[in-house]
Amino acid sequence: MDNLKQDYDLISDTLANSDFRFKKGFSERVMQRLEQKKIDLFSSFKMVALTSAAAAVILIVSVYFIDGSLDLDALFGLHNYSAEEEFYSLLNI
Repeated sequence: MDNLKQDYDLISDTLANSDFRFKKGFSERVMQRLEQKKIDLFSSFKMVALTSAAAAVILIVSVYFIDGSLDLDALFGLHNYSAEEEFYSLLNI
């Protein structure tokens, strides 16, 4: 922990003694670019929502092609699983 404090003090002293010179209008240009790159929250939500909806549609279509139906058993992957199998698996434990 003491070593971190020494590193911090060394970096702080080095930066305090440095003299940085930038072109005129540098901060305005930086702030302008930051404003241009600001991400709109609604557009981000739209991208995530559309991607999620597309993934859901692809999954539902694949379930339909694999099982031939869209009932709940097919959606949960239980189309070939019967209640008797569950009962027998509980007896074998």
